[in-house]
Formats: sequence, C-alpha cells, structure tokens
Amino acid sequence: MGREHIPYLDIKGFQGLFTKSTPEVLQAEQLSIAQNCDFFEEYGAIAKIRGSSRVLNTPYTEGGSAKKITWVEFFKSADLDGTILRQTMVSAGTVLGRVENGVVTPLLTGRTADLYHHSTFLDRFMFVTNYDPDKVGVGDDLVKYDGAVFTKWGVAPPGAEVTVVEEFDDASAWTPTLCDLSDQASGTTGHITWDGSAVRIDAAGQSGPPIGSSPFYASDVFSFEKGHAASGFYAQGDTRENEEATRNRVSFFTYFPRGSLTKSLTFPANQGFKTSGPVLSVYVSPDASTTANNNWQFDFTNGVIREGWNKINLDFASGAPGSGQFNSPVGQQTGFFYPEDQTIRRTRFEFYLSTAQTVTSGLRIDKYQKADEGALVASPSGVSGSLTGVYSYKVVYVSKYGSLSNAGPASVPVTAASHLQIDLTRIPVSLDTQVTARRLYRTVGNGSVWLYLDEILDNTTTTYTDIVADGSLSNETAPQAGDFADDNSVPPRCSIVYAWKKTILMAGDPQNPYTLYYSEDAEPESFPLINALDMDAKITAIYETYAGAVIETETGKWQLIGDNPDFSFDKIVHGMGCVGRRAAGNARLIGYSVDRDGMRLFDLSETQKISEPIRDKYDSSTVNKANIELIHTVHSRAKNMILQFNPDASGDYSSIFCYQYPIDSVEVGYWSEIVTPSAANLNFQDATEIEDSNGQFQILAGGADGMLYRLFNDSSKNWVDAAGVEYPIDTKIRTHYLRAGGLGAEVFQATGRMNPHTIEIRIGNDDACTWTATVELAKGITQTLATSSSEMLLQFGLNDGLRRMRVPSAGSTPEEYVRLTFQNAQADVYTKILAARFSYKTQPANFIDGDIDNTIA
Repeated sequence: MGREHIPYLDIKGFQGLFTKSTPEVLQAEQLSIAQNCDFFEEYGAIAKIRGSSRVLNTPYTEGGSAKKITWVEFFKSADLDGTILRQTMVSAGTVLGRVENGVVTPLLTGRTADLYHHSTFLDRFMFVTNYDPDKVGVGDDLVKYDGAVFTKWGVAPPGAEVTVVEEFDDASAWTPTLCDLSDQASGTTGHITWDGSAVRIDAAGQSGPPIGSSPFYASDVFSFEKGHAASGFYAQGDTRENEEATRNRVSFFTYFPRGSLTKSLTFPANQGFKTSGPVLSVYVSPDASTTANNNWQFDFTNGVIREGWNKINLDFASGAPGSGQFNSPVGQQTGFFYPEDQTIRRTRFEFYLSTAQTVTSGLRIDKYQKADEGALVASPSGVSGSLTGVYSYKVVYVSKYGSLSNAGPASVPVTAASHLQIDLTRIPVSLDTQVTARRLYRTVGNGSVWLYLDEILDNTTTTYTDIVADGSLSNETAPQAGDFADDNSVPPRCSIVYAWKKTILMAGDPQNPYTLYYSEDAEPESFPLINALDMDAKITAIYETYAGAVIETETGKWQLIGDNPDFSFDKIVHGMGCVGRRAAGNARLIGYSVDRDGMRLFDLSETQKISEPIRDKYDSSTVNKANIELIHTVHSRAKNMILQFNPDASGDYSSIFCYQYPIDSVEVGYWSEIVTPSAANLNFQDATEIEDSNGQFQILAGGADGMLYRLFNDSSKNWVDAAGVEYPIDTKIRTHYLRAGGLGAEVFQATGRMNPHTIEIRIGNDDACTWTATVELAKGITQTLATSSSEMLLQFGLNDGLRRMRVPSAGSTPEEYVRLTFQNAQADVYTKILAARFSYKTQPANFIDGDIDNTIA
C-alpha cells in the first residue's frame, strides 16, 4: 500500500500586491502584503531588497542645523577637453552644489531653502528652476549649469537690472486713510505675496470730503502713504545736466482678488472699483511730509488693472503725466517735481471705489523696485565725421556662451548736423557675470530701425566714438521683445521644464497655469513672447514617449508632435491627468504619470492603468489627497523599477510604492511597498538615478535630515540613517486567505476543512538566515482574528536551499481558509524565496447557517 496522499498548495511565480480584488478570485501568488521585496533579482522569486548607504560623510548643515536636500540630479556632458563629466547635483538648504568626496561643494548660494526643483538638459547645459507652481513669486533666479559653474538662464537686456527697495515689509510704517493695513509673509498660510513680504489692504467705502489732493472723486476713496529716506527712494544719480540720458524707471506689484475689480452677478450690491477714471492713482513727491503740493500723479484705469497680480510701471522718461508729450503717462502734475534733479521723498497710493457702500478686502502691494537706465547717452561732438540727421542707439548684451539679450531702451534721439561724429557715453554695463561683450545698434539718419553698428569686446568700457556712415551699417537688426523675427526674451518664471527636440518646454507659471511656453529652436535661452500656447486646464507635467512629447493637465493628456515652430497639439485623453510635475516620467519607451486614481502608462495612443491591483491604496489615506500634488517618482533602469514617494498629511514622505517589471515589458509588473524603520526617520524629499564612473546606475535620494542616500545598494544589507546607524530590512510577504477547494483541489478530494501538516520554503541563499513562517486558519476571508495561528522558524545555513517543518497541531483548529506569512527581519542578511509549499490534511466541511466569517470556533 502506497503512502498517504497529502494535498498541498504551491506558491511560486510571485505576482506582488493584489489588494483591491476579493481573495476569492486571486491566486496564492497574488499577495496581500509585499513589503521590502524585489521581484527583479530573480524572475518568479521574491528577494529582500538591497540596503541603503550614505553618500555624504555627514549631513549637510547650515548654522549647525541639518537642512533638507530637496533636489538631486545627475549631470553628464562632454567637457571642453572631451572628457566625460559625471556629477551629482543637489539643492541643500540655501545652496545649489555638487557632491564631491562625500561633501556638498556650494556653487550657488543665497537660494530659498526647502523648495523643490525641476531641471532638464539640452546641449551641454542643465537648466534649473525652483519656482512654486501654485504660489506667485516663490522661487529664485532661473539658472543653468555648464559642468563648472551656475549662471543665469537667459540674458536680461540692458535696463532689466532692478534694485528692490523693501518698502512693504512693515505695514505699520505706512499711514492709512479709511483702510486697514496688515503684513503678509511668503510661506504663511493664507498670505499672498509677489516675492517675500507684502502689505494687505482692507477697506470699506466711505462718504465724505476729498482725501488729500484727489481732484477726481469726493468719496469712496481710500489711501495710504509713506515718507522715504533722505536719500530718496528714487535716486537718479545724475545731475541731469545732460538731457540726452534716459531716466530710471520705477515699478511695483499690486494684487486684486478675484471678484473685486467690478460688479458681479453673484454680489450685485458690491459695485467694485470705478469703471470710469482711475482705479488706482500713485502720487510721487519730492516733499517729505506730504504729496499734496508737488507731485506727479500716475493713473491706472480698469482697463489697465487686472484681477490677480499686476506689474505697475511708473514712467519718468516720457514727460510728466498728462503733459501731452509723446508717450507721456496718464495722470497729471501738481506743483513742481523734476525727477531729473530731485528724488522721491514720499509716495501715496490712492484707490477709488464705485460707491460709498462698496467693501473691498484682500488687496496687496509688494516689491517696490527701480530699474537701471539701460540706454547710453549720445552726444554730437562737433568733430567732423560722416553722420547727418537724427540718430538713436540701443545696446545688446552678449554672454560668454554666445547668447544675446534683447535690446535695451532706445537712447534719447540726437541730431547731428552735417557730417559730424557722435560720442557715446554711459554705455550700459551688465551686472550679470556671464556677459562678456556688448553690441551697439543704431538707426540711419532720421530712421526708425536699429541696425548693427559694432561690438565692444568687454563688459567695462562705457565710451565709444561713432564715425560709421549709414551705408556701412549691417543689415542685422536689434533683437526686440515681441519681434516675430528675433526675440531673445528670457525664460518665464515657470516650475516645469523639459527639453524635447532641441526645444525647451516650460509650464507651471502660477499666474498663467494653462500656458505652455517654448524656446526658439536650438536656442534654449531665448523665449519669444509669441511662443506661448494655452491648454484647457492647468498644466501639471511634461514627459515623452517613443512617439512624441506628452503635456499633462489636471484633466487630460495632450500630444505634442512635429518640429519647432511647426508643432502640432492634440488632446488625446480627457478626464484624467497628472497630479504634479514630479509625478510623471519615462520608463524605457513609454511614459507614466500618477493621477488621482493611480499610475498609468501612456504611449500617445492609449493609457494602461498599471496600479489597478492596488487601487484601494490610492483611495485610502495611504495616498493623502491634500498633498497629492507633492508625489515624486523616479524610474530606475538598473532595477526595472518605478518608485512613488507619497506625502502624508504633514508633507512627510512616509509611504513608498514600488513597481517592478521584467525585461522591457513595462506593462507587466508587480507592486510592493518599501517600508523604512521608523527609528531611522527617513524622509526622502527627491530621488534620481545617476551613472557612476564605471557606467553603473545608482538610485540616490535626498533626505529631510540633510543626508544624501544611495538606495538599493548591492553592497548593503541594512537600512542606514543620517548618523550611520544601521537597521535591519524587514521583508514580509503574506497571501490572502486561500481556500484549497477554490484552487481546483477538489479533484484530489482535498476540499473541506484543512488541518495543517507541513510548511516548506525553497530559497536562493546568500547568507545563513531564518525565515519566520506563520500559518493562520479562518472560517472566511473577512475574519478579523484567525481561528488559530502557528508560527515556525525555518533556519537555513549557507548554501541550504530547502527547509520543511511540521506545523504544530497543538491549538490548531481545522478551518476552510488558510493565510501564509513569511518574514525575515534580520540584520546583515540577504536572501530570497524561490517558492513555498503548504501541505495539509482535510476533513469534511462543517456547514453552519448564518454568518460564519467572524465566528470563532
């Protein structure tokens, strides 16, 4: 007589997490827990993930405190001598730096701490932005990196350099009339600023006599004013004896909330601001105590002001407001004010409401600034030459990389009598260190087009003598903002950048969230003003597939095909879109993005939702919907892996999803979760994959603790924290509750209640190790507490491949469902499970009327 046939369940060909489906339709290989597992080491098996290691010797600190590393990127390019540069770049605290020999070498300081960055590569440059996609003005200069130094991205024209005079950091310094003023600070919840500190204005309509010197309205006016330092806010720095110079310009930013500017259907009683005459008047005066007697009054109407942020320019170069001179600003002059000789000692902002009953709140004013002149001074010398007529000049900056700025303001036109030469002085000098030369452009006599004259091969010389005849000028015209032929406008302040086909695409401008900007072809520093397209929703991400580029919005997916400037845009998918700029990328030949329902692949033809097996995790608090826009992802070519880092309610990245796929079949993959030890306080802010000097790929992640980590390091078998303390990796897999008969075992008469017999694990072993196996029996798949549970320690020596243990019968109650858990939480151990087997004996089923799932036998 043969041995007794003992039925069994084999578990092999592990398929990762399947937490959305009912266990009744799942296979044993489809798991309820897959924690710290690697499906890529050996296909079909489950291995412990490799450990982490520290890249920096010590955490990055400023002022003795650890600072977050919020951006990690890899720079690879050929140097000027042909060698290949491979560098790891980071944003740490207030610096952008390069990681060298275990330390961060600062390359750019004074940056805003804790801002996430976005970057792209074109030619030999890395282009970087840290602007916030949702908050206006939160960010620093757009920069580029050439392998050695950071410089500004784009070349600003003459006259673009501004000096910020912080007049709006203390509301109490202003004197209000019929309004309340309060301080606003960037980063404070509910506060709105353009860039840093601002003043908020709240006002109720008032009736009464005129306020100050207002000549327009006898009521419904509120204002605030302030005196400036003795040196004056607006200091020309020139005695103005030479009227052939262009005056400085002054500007500020003001914010009108949505629904405040005009009457609406929703709030018909609130009439908003005046629809005829000015909405805002700005009075500037040379008198320290009052603006009433001597002032220039600049007026801005409802057609000029927009809801949201407005840049308001005060033009001192075109004559007094209302003077009737060519291009003179709207407004009027009271008394005497000569900006060519005097400075601004007092400013008043005056607003005009429609009615005395109108209430307005939430206005802001921010960033008082003055711009440099930007134009040279031209003076006929009286010396014999070749110039006759009226002439004007413009200046263009040239960077050391060969990029040109737009032309600055035109010089004041001068008249040269018959056959004279013209002396040029006060030629603008750029404060931008990348500028190494300047080009001069000039009109022909009595002309209106500026043509190339000459190039000054330095950034220091401020004089030039022009003796070039009109006929000797080049046909090259000066680049101008808005010019269809040649516009070298600097890139917009966007939060999303992506290089595609020699063009840089930009989006994520909080003032224009629907707008996609793109550079000139093969000119990544020039963004013509006409190179802008509007989508139908907020743009959230840009990536590419083998077929073209993908523009993701909150509600759809657009394809971008063709060549610059003949791009073709088409909306391919509606109703689903990426949640944020760091939640999308490219995996092999296909793109991926995270939306509010999960992760999808997209090839510009169709989408495939690869996260459906764990849909419940996206629907639960595991993915915090309040901070879903902050999800960041990284794709690893070395591990065939996409990691998704999920922020919790506090913004800490406490959850990590891992998706791995075999070979190049991105569509067929397995999900698991990466769980770090709570004691290590690991909070990964950003991650990327770099290439080391040996051509091997490494995943690096920046921590909130100031440490740069290497993840999945083949040389490590433990987690490590910023201090170098090591923690064991806790790898755990668990099946769902399985019913033997439901798996086809009825043909072997293996149905009914199971009485556990043996548990077996087959491993591919690198180290001696111990796996803990737990067998749980239950009456049904939703039983909260198992009817009985048995735990066994399966110990493996070196090169052991199989262990089998009998399941203790004491305390074991036969049931129809079984759940198996395998766990290894040993330090300094790497091991993998190839397959497992659970053997059992059966006895007749015990049929019970009623709810059996939560009944304890």
